[in-house]
Amino acid sequence: DRYGNIPVMIVSLVAWQVSYFLWSFIRPDNTWLLFVVLAAGGFLSPGYGIGVFGLLLKLTPANARTMGMALFASISSLAAALGPIVGSNLITWAQAHGYPSLLVFHVAFATTPVLAILVCLLLRQVKEEKASDVADVVDGMRNVRTLASLFGLNFLVNQIFYRDGSKPDSRKSR
Repeated sequence: DRYGNIPVMIVSLVAWQVSYFLWSFIRPDNTWLLFVVLAAGGFLSPGYGIGVFGLLLKLTPANARTMGMALFASISSLAAALGPIVGSNLITWAQAHGYPSLLVFHVAFATTPVLAILVCLLLRQVKEEKASDVADVVDGMRNVRTLASLFGLNFLVNQIFYRDGSKPDSRKSR
């Protein structure tokens, strides 16, 4: 609320992706770097994810909010599904043409953060208007379940959004 979604998204994404450059230096003798990479990703990625959700709420017209969130989730899921397929085909092609496997993986892991950081240049072009009403945020909360599941947070969503099925005994309150 203080800084807006876009600045938080840019800072989080750049820091997150800079930490991912460490993938390019991981070898069998220094796999401990994986802990650094994964901890940084777990710490920094929520800033971007929450910022995306807040920005979507601001940019999507109120009467099309559910459709906008569904479209975003669909496109994100499609990209997440196609990424490993395209990446594995590129890596297989490079290996088939004689490039060493470790070099291929290091180049692949260096390319991804560079492209993600370049997205920040596009993100800076988006004009963020003033904050939405609380009612708009509450209206969009049903879509948090879908967005959170994209980030693998089903356990958290189930804890927050679903009751355990037990209802308080109304006779005790009489």
